[in-house]
Amino acid sequence: MKRNFMKYLGLGLLSVIFGFYTANAEPFNNSNGPIKGMKTERKIKNPNLETRIEEYEPENKKEGKKECSLSVFYRNINSLTSSTGAGFYFIGSNDLGIGLEVNQYEKDVYGMQYYLATERMVQLDASMIFRLNPGLSAEIGIKKFHSDDKSDLGPKLGMRVKIPLNEKIKFYFKPDMSFLKDKTITDIYGGFDFDITSDFGVTGGYSYMSSSSDELSGPVIGLKYNF
Repeated sequence: MKRNFMKYLGLGLLSVIFGFYTANAEPFNNSNGPIKGMKTERKIKNPNLETRIEEYEPENKKEGKKECSLSVFYRNINSLTSSTGAGFYFIGSNDLGIGLEVNQYEKDVYGMQYYLATERMVQLDASMIFRLNPGLSAEIGIKKFHSDDKSDLGPKLGMRVKIPLNEKIKFYFKPDMSFLKDKTITDIYGGFDFDITSDFGVTGGYSYMSSSSDELSGPVIGLKYNF
């Protein structure tokens, strides 16, 4: 009886040791992939899975490309009205940036076919830019108009679309809406950038700006420098 007791005790100890070992051992898998739900720190032997890990994990950590440019441009609105302006655009590797643009509109005023004066109006745009992907950015900011007799300021919402056509030519589309005190302004620009060198280029396109009381539109030409 003592021998049977020792026999059963030995079997019991072996069962406990075996259960403890299997509970803490890594799962064994004869297939080419890991067991679903398996939590392990060992190196995964599946080359297809390793390829997917190498492909996707770096993308999550990849930093965006920095962009910085300065441009000057001229708008010909009609025979009496034109504008000159400058713009600065910067976006960092974290996909956040700023955009600044200033335009001065000049309109020659005539009376009885004689020149009387030149009316001037300054437009200022300041925006925070959020790059959603390499070709699309959203922006939120302010738009201000200032002239001798009035000044108006309001929030602005817009977007920037960039489509590279080849290594030197890019298409841009930039619509935005501004909500001023007594009117809503729609401002749309579409055009092309042509890179003469990696740093220097020319721009050309068409600008359209309208409100409930006025409309300004015309071709745009300019120069651009990429930092």
